[in-house]
Amino acid sequence: MNTIKNLIIKDILALKAYDKLIYISLGMALVFTFLGFFDPAMSKVTYAGIALPVSILGSLSNSILYEEEKANSDSYMLTFPVTRKDVVLGKYLYNLTLIGLGIVAIAIIAALCVIFCPLNISNVILITILFGSATNLLFIIKTPLVYKYGTEKANNIFMIILFAILSLAPVILLTIKSIDPDYKNSVSILTGMLPYIPVVSIILLIIFNIISYKISYKIYNKKEF
Repeated sequence: MNTIKNLIIKDILALKAYDKLIYISLGMALVFTFLGFFDPAMSKVTYAGIALPVSILGSLSNSILYEEEKANSDSYMLTFPVTRKDVVLGKYLYNLTLIGLGIVAIAIIAALCVIFCPLNISNVILITILFGSATNLLFIIKTPLVYKYGTEKANNIFMIILFAILSLAPVILLTIKSIDPDYKNSVSILTGMLPYIPVVSIILLIIFNIISYKISYKIYNKKEF
């Protein structure tokens, strides 16, 4: 476990190259949060703005993966007493660590803002879970592709997958509309499910992370450096 911890610390130290981006995301989160209360036209961006740190920090785990691939650092790293399992597991735990740091940053910003603004903490929690889950989901979908095809090809494949998912959305909506023309029943069902969404999301993400990790490790274990 110490090996994995050291790998995570190594990657966290690598964030120094992205310190300006991190500071900008924190500053934008503060600006958007206050702006939503001072300008009614911007009220809808308040809670999306406050969740920026968790998305920015979480997405940096893919950036570090890309930098290591470009530098071919794995061939050097594996000469140390580090197993391939440690390397892959460390990347997944690193992503979760960055998302956790983003959540801490949001909590601090929310604590500062609630002093001056009527911030709805429930909305903050909900949007944080939503952004954090989306960021983690993007990571666990993309990482096996990166290990298999490299970052450039993985980006292209990922865009195709994303386009396919977005193309299915209108089809799903039309199907629902044919069954429920006014969406009344659908809205009622979704409203009833709302309190359970955070718990269900966390359980699903745990399962997806395990599946993605196993796929990534299987691919990485067969790679030659």
